[in-house]
Amino acid sequence: NLMAEIRDRFCAELDKSVEGIHAAMMEVNEMVRTTDYQLWMNLEEKKINPQFYSFRWLTLLLSQEFDLPDTLRLWDSLFGDADRFQFLNYMCCAMIMHLREEIMQNDFGDT
Repeated sequence: NLMAEIRDRFCAELDKSVEGIHAAMMEVNEMVRTTDYQLWMNLEEKKINPQFYSFRWLTLLLSQEFDLPDTLRLWDSLFGDADRFQFLNYMCCAMIMHLREEIMQNDFGDT
């Protein structure tokens, strides 16, 4: 069931495992690096750690980032996908890509 799948992301003992939240954040970071190296380098130079943005996105399943109707549509796609957590990682990467221009032009405090 869904809760059994999600459970591993919330167990402190698994935080640093391949199933834990740390691994998920590092996977999103790697996706950004391979998708847009220049943006990834900009984030690195500004010392914007993936934890600053992806922890909230991954643990709350993006529920705080969108209005309720959009969240429900996103969740419908997310929960309907057999590889739902990979889909979530792609969504997080896409959100960074969407904010690319703002990130590139602004300092950490501005974004």
